Amino acid sequence: MNKSKNENIIGKNPRMFEVYKAIGKAAGNKALVLIQGEPGTGKELVARAIHFRGCLRKGPFVVVDCTGLPQDFLDLELFGYEKVALTGPTAQRIGKFELAKGGTLFFDETGNLSLPTQTKLLRALEEKKIERIGGTESIKVDGRIIAATHRDLEKAVREGSFREDLYYRLNVVLINLPPLRERKDDIPLLVEHFLRRYRSESQGKLKYVPLKTMDLLMRYDWPGNVRELENVIERAVVMGKGDAILAQDLPLEIQKTSDLSRLIIPSGGTSLEERVGELEKELITGALEETGWVQTKAAKLLGISRRIIRYKMEKYRIERG
Repeated sequence: MNKSKNENIIGKNPRMFEVYKAIGKAAGNKALVLIQGEPGTGKELVARAIHFRGCLRKGPFVVVDCTGLPQDFLDLELFGYEKVALTGPTAQRIGKFELAKGGTLFFDETGNLSLPTQTKLLRALEEKKIERIGGTESIKVDGRIIAATHRDLEKAVREGSFREDLYYRLNVVLINLPPLRERKDDIPLLVEHFLRRYRSESQGKLKYVPLKTMDLLMRYDWPGNVRELENVIERAVVMGKGDAILAQDLPLEIQKTSDLSRLIIPSGGTSLEERVGELEKELITGALEETGWVQTKAAKLLGISRRIIRYKMEKYRIERG
């Protein structure tokens, strides 16, 4: 399985198979789920996959951004409020707990919740009911809770910034998402997936990734994870001029990942002349692949004549395919 059944989760790395298994188990019940992973690893995609494969899939999927609002406003968003709770001509408002009735309430970046809000959340989870701000009526809530965070919540518990009882309450089913740098074998799959998605924006030009470009993508460590890779491919497809995504279509920080360690002569008797020949063959092959094996263009890319590139191709027995 290269892709989960929902939300375009791509990967065949063994760690992703563990994620798929956890999604399947979590979808089969209404247990609380805690998803941990660096920014850009796809935490919301996993939450959506659990929801839309589960017994509550016909209900709403409601997202709470725990970083986007000051905590006082976040409380109002979560629990709603009665008209008397605020000054001015405000009407009663239903909070996200109520909006998620019969569905899933997804807390994005739960680790950023203030301690007072954590206390209110814990009470809602334990009592399965809430009160609107300024109200006295208990309102039953029956939606599922899925929480996500990029923070180390165990460390936050030790530091006193996250309630221990809430951590254990949320951590019924734990899903750890690996960063992209730890599953680089999935990069070609992800690249092809994003190429298919954004080709329509390239004005009909067929886009493909030559081996040299893919090599650069594979060497880069992707601090922004899958989200960063998607942005890079989208930009290259839309802004690239040819039918291939070339190194110059990538951000400078990726272009700079050319592996200088390959200039080091390995032990084992390899001579300098042999090592230089290997590098020269690789550069010529990469230039030919980038230019669709048009020798004149490849020679121009390398700053040499077509006669020299033909000589080198014969010398190193470089053939297409």
